Parts: sequence; C-alpha cells; structure tokens
Amino acid sequence: MTEKQNIPESNSRVSGEISIVDIIRIIIKRKRIIAGAFVIQMLIVGIYLVFAERVYQVTTYLIPPQIENIQGLNLAGIIDKEFSAENLKPHDVFMAFLNKFESHSLQRGFFDENKLAELYSGRSLKELTYKEINDYYDSFVDSIKITRGKNKDFVSIALTGIYRDKIAVWLDSMVEKANKETVEQLVKNLRTSVDVNLQKIKDAIKSKRFVYKQRRLDEIERLREQYQIAKKLGIDKTPLVDAELFNSKQNILVNTAKLKDYMKGTTVLLQEIKSLESRKSDDAYVPGLRDLQEKQKTLENFSVPYEALKSVIVDKKASTEIEIVRPNKKMVLLLSFIFSVFVALASAFLFESIVTIRSEL
Repeated sequence: MTEKQNIPESNSRVSGEISIVDIIRIIIKRKRIIAGAFVIQMLIVGIYLVFAERVYQVTTYLIPPQIENIQGLNLAGIIDKEFSAENLKPHDVFMAFLNKFESHSLQRGFFDENKLAELYSGRSLKELTYKEINDYYDSFVDSIKITRGKNKDFVSIALTGIYRDKIAVWLDSMVEKANKETVEQLVKNLRTSVDVNLQKIKDAIKSKRFVYKQRRLDEIERLREQYQIAKKLGIDKTPLVDAELFNSKQNILVNTAKLKDYMKGTTVLLQEIKSLESRKSDDAYVPGLRDLQEKQKTLENFSVPYEALKSVIVDKKASTEIEIVRPNKKMVLLLSFIFSVFVALASAFLFESIVTIRSEL
C-alpha cells in the first residue's frame, strides 16, 4: 500500500509538475505554518494601525452670499448711470472671496500669526532657518485642497494634518479671516467709489454755477444794450395798442414776449438789469442743480451696514466632521490580508520544499 501511495508523488517529482491534489495536500499538511505566518503578519499590521501616526482631514462647504448680504455694497439706484456705480453680484463677491482665500498674503499671514512653524517643528522660531520656515509653510499650503463644483457656485475646501483638534479650527478661522478681509476690501472700494462720485457731483455743481453766472453776466450786457436802444428811441414804458385793432373797446398790453427787448422800455429794462446785478445766488435758477445737491447729500450721508455684509455663506463648517485619511484602515487591512495569505502559502511551500530536499539527501 505504501509503494502505491508513493507512485503519484514520485511521478510528480520526475515530471517537475505539481497537481492541484499536491497543492491541497501541502496546504493541509502545513496548515499550522500557514496559520502561524498569517497570524503573525496580521498582528504586525494591527500593531502598525494602532501606533501609526494618523492624518486627519476636515472639509468645509461654501456657497455664494445672498443678495441681502451684499446690498450695502451697491451704489446702483443711489446715483445715476452717468456716474460710476459698479453693481456687484453674489457670484462676483464669492469669486473675490475665493481669490482672497487662495492668496499668498492670507495664507502666509495666517501661518505666521498662528506660529504654525513652531507647531510643525517643535522648535521656536529663533531656532529655525528661513528655509525651514518656508518648507513648513509650503507643506501647510499643500495640505489645503479647494474643489469647485460644476457651476462654480459650490466650493469645498479640505485641510489635512496630524493635529486632530486644531485643523478644523484652523480651516474655519481661515474662512472667517478671508471673509473679513474680502468685505474690508470691498468696503474700501465702495468708499473710494463714493468719494470719486462725490467729487464728480461737486465738480458738476461748480461747473453749472460758473456757467450760469456767465450766462447771467451775458444777459446783463445784452439788456444794457437793449436799454440804450430804448433810451435813444425814447421808449420809456411798454407800449399800449388800441383795442380797436382787436374789435374791442379796451386798450390791452402788448405781449412783450413777441417784441424786441428794447420795446419793454427803459423803466423795465433798468429794473431787470438791477435785479440781475443784485442777485446774490443763482442756485434757484440753475437747471438740475437741486438734483445734484440731493445726490451729493445722499452720498455724504451714505453709510455701509458693515455687520450685515458677507462675501460667503458657510454651508457646513469644518468642525462638523473629522475624517481619518491615513492610514486607510480598510485599504490597509484588505491589502494586508491578500499579502499575508500569499506569504503564508509561500512559506508553507518553501518549508515543504526544504523538507523534501533534505529527505532526499
């Protein structure tokens, strides 16, 4: 019986091929080695997962502000189109916020204000070189990932790091800082626009007053000329015509609007000249002046509702959810299981080969 059982095994050795039956026989025979190798490797992986440094990720979701959040930034409707008045839209303000968030000035400012180089290195800033600080800053910037939605009006910002209790606070603080600086810049631009438009209105008022004064002086010179004509013609008063010309029994005053000015007579002309010369202010007679003064007063009293302004709406804060991104337990366990099975089987076959070779010697 022993010789018959050994015949297939001997034939397989001679041919150099291993059948499925041989493989199963070896697996069953060396099951302890397989199990031991598998358990040892999984224990090593387990120890790694327990003690490996964890890298966390937090994500905040942002959307554009509403119309009411930026209404105080628009001058359109307050002044006319002839003056510059940029009408900001929520998308424009949101893009300004994103540009500010991505700017080197904001990210470097936040990095330096919070002394993150000290936290990353575990040393004081005095002990760090300029290059080391820049390297830590570059690492911090690389840990920030901005993802825009298809319509570009939905944005997520993720921040990764090993400091579980800090990265969420950092990201929320950066969003708040970017919002504050964006609003400040927009308000500054608005105040500049108000000042520019105020100056334009003041210049327009000054120009209208100057031009109307010149017209008044021109009118005085013209009336003086008409006065001299009336004086030479001996016309003292506005002439009357006989009403019989109009089939009436009464005398009526001629419509002076259809007569030359000298026909008004010297008395009327002289009174008009004196009235124009003694006028202290032309404002009541300047066309459009009061409208400009109204706009000027409106802009001078214009105030920005700073507290109501927003350049972004936080749909979800970073502190809401903290995710572990490294090590990825599921992926590590899956790959470790496959690798451990392979190594365990290889160990069993290697041990079996060594035993077989020794037995043949």
